[in-house]
Amino acid sequence: MVDLFQRFEAANAKLTGGGAAAAIAELAALVTADPANPVFRGKLAAAWRERGETEKALPLYRQAVAAAPRDPEAWYNLASALQEAGRRDEARQAIEQALKLDARRPEAHNTLGIIELAAGRTEEARRELTTAVDLDPRNAVALNNLGNVLRAEGKLDEAEGAYRRSVAVAPRYAEPLNGLGALEVERDRPRAALPFFERALALAPGYHEVRLNQAIAHDLAGDAGDALSAYRDFLSRTAEDPKLAEQRRAAQQLLARLESRLAGGAPAERR
Repeated sequence: MVDLFQRFEAANAKLTGGGAAAAIAELAALVTADPANPVFRGKLAAAWRERGETEKALPLYRQAVAAAPRDPEAWYNLASALQEAGRRDEARQAIEQALKLDARRPEAHNTLGIIELAAGRTEEARRELTTAVDLDPRNAVALNNLGNVLRAEGKLDEAEGAYRRSVAVAPRYAEPLNGLGALEVERDRPRAALPFFERALALAPGYHEVRLNQAIAHDLAGDAGDALSAYRDFLSRTAEDPKLAEQRRAAQQLLARLESRLAGGAPAERR
């Protein structure tokens, strides 16, 4: 057993050091050697998710639920992974089970709120996320998601308050900064949005949705050259990311429209 935990520590070190492939192979061997060990199984599942291969994590989370059906943490992890994989109905069932076992878990209310928002049920999403924030007022993720719901409902001032609370709690969290920028675009103040997008990208250079939002803001502000560069940068950086296929199509259409406008000699409309 000591040898197994030594191997686990070595695999964990590889994960944090960037050697994900070797770490996953070692963690898989550890799970085979000790299939009942929840630590090994959980770390392997988390490693698959970090690599963007959530489908490979799902069987491990299902095993955890089967081994400990009264454990709300096991149900929460399964629900979170299912939601990440786009399996909303299964995710809803799993998170509702987690909440039956522990109704005061803010992360579970946050996850259910995300599921409700994805289904277009903004009122239900707002209720769950408000509960999450009431249970944990310093939950920056729930505050950000509450801002997203309020923005979807057109409650822009309330959304701004939620985003700013999230930033205050977690100044290095990029998502609410992106939200604040998106709010300024919706308020027809694209130039005011740009500093928020720049701050978000400084914190999270791999957060490519911000790059597209930044390009749109430049476009709306009449900064044609910057918009062209930003659209092309977004498309170049996301060429191998199937998860952003829809956003890529939108960027291609917007880029083509801008190029056509410039080719026709239309002046940029500055805001």
